[in-house]
Amino acid sequence: MKKLCRALLTFTAVISLVGCSFSPGVPGLSSKSSRYEKAQKEGVDYKLVVIDRKMIQSQKPFNYANYITNKKKRYQSYASDTEKSSSPIRKPHRNNHTSPTKTTGAVSFAGVSADDVKSNYQYFIGDRDILSITVWDHPELTIPAGDAPATHDVGNDGKFYFPYAGKIQATGRTVEDVRKDLEKKLQTFIAKPQVSVRVASFRSQKAYISGAVQQPNTLAISDTPLTVRDLISRSGGVISRKYTGQASLQRGNNTISIDLNRMLKFNDNRQNFILRNGDRLHVVEIDELDEWKKELDQAINKELILNPIRLQFELEKEKAIARQKKELERELKSEQAKVFVMGEINKPGTVKYQIEDGMTLAEAINDAGSLNEDTVNPKGIFVIRQESSNDSIPTVYQLPIASVHSMLLAEQFDIRPRDIVYVTATPSIRWNRVLGLLLPSLTILNTFENLTN
Repeated sequence: MKKLCRALLTFTAVISLVGCSFSPGVPGLSSKSSRYEKAQKEGVDYKLVVIDRKMIQSQKPFNYANYITNKKKRYQSYASDTEKSSSPIRKPHRNNHTSPTKTTGAVSFAGVSADDVKSNYQYFIGDRDILSITVWDHPELTIPAGDAPATHDVGNDGKFYFPYAGKIQATGRTVEDVRKDLEKKLQTFIAKPQVSVRVASFRSQKAYISGAVQQPNTLAISDTPLTVRDLISRSGGVISRKYTGQASLQRGNNTISIDLNRMLKFNDNRQNFILRNGDRLHVVEIDELDEWKKELDQAINKELILNPIRLQFELEKEKAIARQKKELERELKSEQAKVFVMGEINKPGTVKYQIEDGMTLAEAINDAGSLNEDTVNPKGIFVIRQESSNDSIPTVYQLPIASVHSMLLAEQFDIRPRDIVYVTATPSIRWNRVLGLLLPSLTILNTFENLTN
C-alpha cells in the first residue's frame, strides 16, 4: 500500500512537470522547437519568419487605407443585417470623389521609388511646349528678325517650324532627338552645323495635388524629376490639423495608397514615386474618414422615410447592432487600435496604436514598461500576426535580442494593430516556475512518507 501511494504521488508530480512544459505560460515558441523547422509549410499551427535585415527591407508599409476599409465593411455588414428580410438599401453613387482606398492596378507602382529611376529620367517633349534653339556661328537662324519670335512653339500636331529644316517632329521625343534631327536637316545648307536645343517653357504636362495641403496646386512636369515629396513641398506642406498621414496617387485608371508618415517622418522613399503627366495626388483629410458613414446614414434615413411601415422593425434591428457600431465608430474617430504585449515585460497588457504615427516593435515594448532584464530570454521576442482574414494560420515573427544589432532591427520592424508581442523567459526561470508547481507535490510525498514511517 505504501509503495502504491508513493508511485501515485510520483506519477502526479511527473504529470505536473510535463504539463507545465507545455502550458501556455511556458513558451512553446522556443528557438529550438521542432515546430520551427516546419516554418512556411502548410498544415502547421503557424509559419515562422525571422526578423533580420533582409526581412526589414522587404516589409510592406502598413496600409492605413485598407485598415479603414475593413472597418467600413464591418460597419456596413452590421447595417445590411437589417435589410436581409427586405429590399436592400442602396448607397448613393459618388461621381466626383476617388476613394483613397482603391488600389486597382497598384502593381504598376509597386517596388518603384524615386531613387530607383531618377538617374534614368528623361523628359519627352509635348504639345504646347516652347523650345529655344541655337545654331552656333549662325545668328541669323537664332536671333529673330523684326517681329519673329525668339522661340519655337510645338503645335497641336506635335511639330514646330525651323528655317531651312521645315517641320520638325517634337512631341514624344527628347531634346537630344530633336537636336540630332535638326543637325541632319541643316547639313544641306550649313557645313557641320552645331545645334543646341532646350525646353524654354514646360506647358504640355501637369501633375495635380489636393486635400490636406496648404496650397492645392497644379505643377508642370519638367526635365527635373518631380516626386511625391516634391509635389507636397511645393504646395506648402501638409495641414497638420487635417493631416491623416495617408494619400492616394491616381494614374489613369489606377490608384494606390501612399503612407506619408513613413515617407515624411521616417524618410522612407519606397513610395516617393516620380510623377507623370496627369498624375493626381490627394492627401487624405480627417473629415473624409467619416464621409462614408454620413452617406450610409443618409441612405438609411431616406429608406425609412419612404417606408414608414418598416420604421419600428428597423429600430428594433438597430438596437441589436448598436453596441458593435458604437465600438467601430469610436475606433475610427479616435484612429486608435490596440497591440497586446505579454510575457517577460514590466507592464504586460495592451498599448495604444496610433494609426497616424505608426508604431515599431521597440516602441511597443517601451510603452509596456520595457523588458524585464532579469527574466527575459535573449533568444526570443515573438510577434504573432494574422496577416489577413483569409489566412488559415498566423505568422510568427521571431527577433533574437542577444546583440545591439537586434535592437536596431526592433526599431525598424513595424507593428500593426491587433499584433501580439510575446517576450519569452529564460530556461532557468521556466524551470523555477515548474519547480514552484512541482514542490507542493513533493512536499505531500515527503509528509506521507513521514506519517507511514
